[in-house]
Amino acid sequence: MEARVRTTVLETRLRHVLGLVEPAGYDWAVHPRLAEELVNQCGVVKGRLDNRTLESLGYTDPCQLHHMVSSILPPSRVRGVIVLLDSLRALTANQGKPLFSF
Repeated sequence: MEARVRTTVLETRLRHVLGLVEPAGYDWAVHPRLAEELVNQCGVVKGRLDNRTLESLGYTDPCQLHHMVSSILPPSRVRGVIVLLDSLRALTANQGKPLFSF
């Protein structure tokens, strides 16, 4: 019985998360793989950035992030990455947390 309760809790959490990210265009069949490919291709940020640096680089402004993505990535990747960013923004807004925090 305990395993069933745990499964129900996880399913409920998954439905909640998908309810937040699907309006941003998130597709369970596409975006997890895209996120993995991006991390494997680009790596992760090394070191810590303070809030002032994040702001000065434009990492706290959704419009600036969209512009960066559009100017850096090949056109075939832009829409998918913007969906990932918008999905992350929806999740963090729901939790009252910043998009990027180091």
